[in-house]
Amino acid sequence: MMASQTDLAAAIADLCGTRFVNVGRTLNMVEVGFMRGDDEVRLHVQCPFRLVRHSKVLLGSTDYLYPLKAHSDRAVAFDRYETQFDRRAQILTEALGDGLPVREAHLRDDGAFYLATADELRIEVFPAVSGPIECWRLFVKGSDKHYVYPPAADEN
Repeated sequence: MMASQTDLAAAIADLCGTRFVNVGRTLNMVEVGFMRGDDEVRLHVQCPFRLVRHSKVLLGSTDYLYPLKAHSDRAVAFDRYETQFDRRAQILTEALGDGLPVREAHLRDDGAFYLATADELRIEVFPAVSGPIECWRLFVKGSDKHYVYPPAADEN
């Protein structure tokens, strides 16, 4: 069953009260972890993504294109998880400790959304594809219910 825009908005809004506990990647997919009680909520992002505090970008999805060592081969660094993204994600995850409470969560009609946590941290997601290709997916780990944007991508 495909989720409606209303379902997606409710799923994003329901992140309020969770704790943002980690960020990382699998290949070029950003993975963000939240905890709601004993439930692990996962966000998989396959479109532009960034973490911002005040006006500074702390982590962006294209950071995985840049090796830790300036003259390293990009593809090798990417495959070995030795990129700016990987380093910064590790530092941010360590700094999160028990997690930051999510205080705001807003979905726009175009599938973009942001989450604001305690400590002035914002998670921002920006779908940037014109076709029915999955941009992001939200789910409780172990659950069969997944919220996918755009909804038509759920059929693929």
